[in-house]
Amino acid sequence: MKEGNEGFVLVTGTKAAGWLISEDVVPLTDALSYFSARIEQDPSDWEALRARGALLSFDEKLQPAEADFDAALRLNPRDEKSWERRGFLRLLRKEYPGASSDVSEWVPLEPDSYRPFLRRAMARTAKAGIAEVNNFGGRINIGIHSSHRV
Repeated sequence: MKEGNEGFVLVTGTKAAGWLISEDVVPLTDALSYFSARIEQDPSDWEALRARGALLSFDEKLQPAEADFDAALRLNPRDEKSWERRGFLRLLRKEYPGASSDVSEWVPLEPDSYRPFLRRAMARTAKAGIAEVNNFGGRINIGIHSSHRV
């Protein structure tokens, strides 16, 4: 991240790199308290609930993360990102029926996206014991078991 002119910040290192308005950028070290304060001010702020859930899941605090995703989905059941993130969280916990159910809710919200179908395939291969899904720093790692390699 690099400070730019006139209140902009250059964000690099992500697939969505680019310039952002400085006041919209929250340092990662402050993000959890920032989103918690937003939720305290407005418990119906489903975007803050989703963001805090994502932060908690990256920190492997899966129970409170799932509670935040649950609350976000009660407030906005059409939020595809909450379905995606809760489904992935359930996949990490090997809760395959729940992960599959979340993907099924997600598909109609993004029918032209490959992502829900990829998650469905991940859940099915993990459930079948063909692959193992791990969350390393928020990145997906799929390890194919040696007995299933070609």
